[in-house]
Amino acid sequence: MLKSKFTHFNLKQGVLLSRDQQRMIKGGLGSTATAECSGGISVTCVGDGNCTATDNDGCSCKNSSGPDDEQSCPASFAGVF
Repeated sequence: MLKSKFTHFNLKQGVLLSRDQQRMIKGGLGSTATAECSGGISVTCVGDGNCTATDNDGCSCKNSSGPDDEQSCPASFAGVF
C-alpha cells in the first residue's frame, strides 16, 4: 500500500489550506526567499523562480502562472515614542 504524502495536511471538509500547502499539492514549492525583520519576525516569499530577499525590508518571488509573491517587513515603531 502506498503512503500518501498529504497525510500531514490533516484534510477535513471545510478546512482551507495555506498557500504553501496548496503549492505543495500543485507540484512543489519551487523557489523561496526569507527576509529577517526586526523583533524576531521573518517574511517568506514563494515562487517558481527569481526570488530575492533583503533583511529588514522584505522579499519577492516571480510567478509565471499568477501574481508575484511580495512580502514586506512590518513597520517597526521602536524608538519613535
